[in-house]
Amino acid sequence: MATVSLTAVVHDEASEIEAFLRDARPWVDEIVVVDQSSTDGTAELAARWADVVVSDEHHGFPEPSRALAAERSHGDWLLVLDADERMTQRFKDELRTLVARDHLDGYRIRQEFYIDDRLECDGATHYRLFRRDRVRFLAELHTEPQAVSSNWERIDWIGIVHRKTLAEQLADEARYERIVLATERNPTLREAKLALNVRLAAARAAEAP
Repeated sequence: MATVSLTAVVHDEASEIEAFLRDARPWVDEIVVVDQSSTDGTAELAARWADVVVSDEHHGFPEPSRALAAERSHGDWLLVLDADERMTQRFKDELRTLVARDHLDGYRIRQEFYIDDRLECDGATHYRLFRRDRVRFLAELHTEPQAVSSNWERIDWIGIVHRKTLAEQLADEARYERIVLATERNPTLREAKLALNVRLAAARAAEAP
């Protein structure tokens, strides 16, 4: 039977981490958490539920630590989630069936995204479930794991639910803006990445005289 390792990169998620890991624990074989230098006890709380907790520096976004999480995992398949995300019950129920399909290397999972409990998007898909040796990771902001084969499928039903408050989203977008301005030298990519900070832009427009 194929085994599944949940990998998560976290920073200062003390309010979420235990509920997140407790919810996922019955459905996976291993949990690997990379803690990006949290100061609120996240790592200690994660250790109650995770099989492996690894420390890394705080990059300000999770992508640079994704490869480290994968390296420390042992499952045949990797499931990538963040602490403010949850699997739907259907995804939990079908997870073992999905990874038992020998002809596939991975899945793009459809996601619902809520801000302050208001549905913002339910059509986006992300490459989140894949064979550990059939993916590569980019240490760049606003990137996802990269499939190295075309043997993947898109799941059309909702598999992941992502929830944030507006304050959390604005803080994230402000941090991402600082990172992009400091590190992205390609003008086209810089503008494309900054354009993703739509809620920050809207908040600034609302405050403008």
